[in-house]
Amino acid sequence: MAHLMVFTIDRLSNIAKKGEVLPNYYNPENMFSQVTLVTCNWRIDTVDVAAIQPMVGAADLDIVQYTLPSPITTCGWRFVDRWIGKGVSQLSGMKPDLIWSLNNFQHGQLAAALSTVAEIPLAVSLHGRWDVDERHTLSRWMYSVLRRRAEEQCLQRADVTIPVYADIIPYARKRGARKIELVYNAIDADYLVAKTDYGLKAPPHLVTVNRQVPQKDPSNIIRAISQFKIDCRLDVIGDGPIHGRLEELVRSLGLQDRVHFYPAIANRELCGKIPEYDLLLSTCHYHGISKTLLEAGYAGVPIIVNQRRPEPVSELNDDWTCVVEDTVDAYGQAMQRLLGDAGLRRELGEKARDTVQTKYGPQNGEKKRAAIFADLLGRDRRGVGEMVVEGAA
Repeated sequence: MAHLMVFTIDRLSNIAKKGEVLPNYYNPENMFSQVTLVTCNWRIDTVDVAAIQPMVGAADLDIVQYTLPSPITTCGWRFVDRWIGKGVSQLSGMKPDLIWSLNNFQHGQLAAALSTVAEIPLAVSLHGRWDVDERHTLSRWMYSVLRRRAEEQCLQRADVTIPVYADIIPYARKRGARKIELVYNAIDADYLVAKTDYGLKAPPHLVTVNRQVPQKDPSNIIRAISQFKIDCRLDVIGDGPIHGRLEELVRSLGLQDRVHFYPAIANRELCGKIPEYDLLLSTCHYHGISKTLLEAGYAGVPIIVNQRRPEPVSELNDDWTCVVEDTVDAYGQAMQRLLGDAGLRRELGEKARDTVQTKYGPQNGEKKRAAIFADLLGRDRRGVGEMVVEGAA
């Protein structure tokens, strides 16, 4: 059995807190007997190892925290090469058989350096289009400019790059990815029962699930319920920096009896509840299709989702989702239309289930990643380009 080393900037404590613990996520098909999670945050993260254990299945789990240098205190990562060299020296003795980096930031640059020095195969999964998604604010754009070298070094070194939706592929190629395998985000399909009853609850039961950040602000959904006098119950699942503002909006509109907040629900519990909702609504200005939309679509729940600008998301279209502008009127009109037409709800839900299952196949995501990893473990890495690592032993 092999040893997998995973590099991530995700705060494991947040994953546990939000209930996003997906079984075997870091150990697809239980193919590794040992998994080391290297977390590269800007500050130390405290997490109960037992809470993360299901994500590595039956493997022995080791969590290594290697603090990421701040771009402010290091004058734009002026000393990042030294940080990488020290990290390579520290981690190479653990002798992993395969390295997997979730995204391609500075932690991915470190993963690429370790891959080079120790001659270990490297897989990189991409979960966003960083040439588009980082343009929402000036500070994020400046951050992405500083980070571009890391993005390129990571992807140019990777043996395989795994985007989780199709529109990431042009970005991956632009940054130098050599071999690309599209694999949609894995879902816990065993807990997603197909929706068969498209009659409405009394009142209709709606849900929106997202991290509560400005790019995923559901305010127009909430305002539409008030302005269009939608008789419903809306569950708002998630937490984040705009949570307080959303609660204040609900109070100001007098919707406390119709809009209910749930900061966190365990993923398996949420998957069990999703088919019971009459509609799922989503607001997201990041470019891509989220795991929540894949889960709802897999279950056959009718979906209302906002259009992305400057260009639409390839997977999201009117064939299986109701795509609207992110405005109060657009959400309100869409809710009225779907809530008033049981045949349309069934048609949209059944198309969603067929599209997600047969075209995108997130239920097979774990198996596909395991197959890619198995191929890498048997691959001869001779002939792959070299990468100079300062300070590595």
